Amino acid sequence: MNDIESFRVECPECKALLKADSTMIGRRARCRKCNGQVEVVAPKKHNEHAHKGWPATQQQKEHATKLGISFPPNVTRSELSVLIDAVLAKQFGDLFKHAE
Repeated sequence: MNDIESFRVECPECKALLKADSTMIGRRARCRKCNGQVEVVAPKKHNEHAHKGWPATQQQKEHATKLGISFPPNVTRSELSVLIDAVLAKQFGDLFKHAE
């Protein structure tokens, strides 16, 4: 069983969303986009299932459109999140290199 949880953190310098995992919590990493220092903190927990049927937010739709993602007008938050994550993973892969 894999206990490593992946999540995203925002670079305070350039606002890029960077992929992190639970093994990096409490450490500093360097943003590959702007070379800024990023403190990796644990994400706030939320009930993922509570958002399953909710419509996607306007912010999600705008982000997806900028990434070139096509989606139906009735797309849910969770569906669009999966699409966005897949595109970001494909485009950027591992965005962190550990700061030394």
